[in-house]
Amino acid sequence: GRNWASAISLNRAPKFSDLAAACALVPGMLIVGNSMVALLPGTPPPTEAILGKETMAQFEQMIRAWPWWVAVIIIAVGPAVGEELFCRGFLGRGLVARHGPAAGVAITSLLFGVMHIIPAQAAYAAVLGVLLHLLALAGQSLWLPMIAHFLNNALSVMASCEDSPLRPWLAAAQQSIEAWPALFLPVGLGMCVAVTRHLMTENSVMIPPRSSG
Repeated sequence: GRNWASAISLNRAPKFSDLAAACALVPGMLIVGNSMVALLPGTPPPTEAILGKETMAQFEQMIRAWPWWVAVIIIAVGPAVGEELFCRGFLGRGLVARHGPAAGVAITSLLFGVMHIIPAQAAYAAVLGVLLHLLALAGQSLWLPMIAHFLNNALSVMASCEDSPLRPWLAAAQQSIEAWPALFLPVGLGMCVAVTRHLMTENSVMIPPRSSG
């Protein structure tokens, strides 16, 4: 309808404090994602192929030669807008209204993970989907998950692209996480929980009521 932007909270600019919380959530999201992938079994080779770790490594190798700004536009801007409009704005809104917040967020996040197809990527995408959905519900603005999604993807590709000005620091951090994933995973989860709880506590209107229809 005409008011679609209002219906999915796209016309509502986030508060500065909510925006800061969304940005603060990104480091935890990156740590969780990298840790989960690193913890997946990679040997013997067939296991790595089945889980998709091999495919992800090949993709990372491919984008190294891309100009970093091209990679950001393709891998960060596009998914942040398209996936959030569909998953949190359309699909998630309907599922939360029909099934309630807990089930709606869980189903939406699971489908968000499945959309990524590659098992290794789908596993952490589902977890990050929960965080992105909570951002949207707590801040009552779709811009929050869009911004967090963009930053998560942008920093990930800038850790790979050879010409990225941030590559030395991001690649070093990624290597550390991959070396001790069992240590970093609870740290990342703790960061995400702390930021999300703070955001939801600070907002009096957090979750839309369940539809009776």
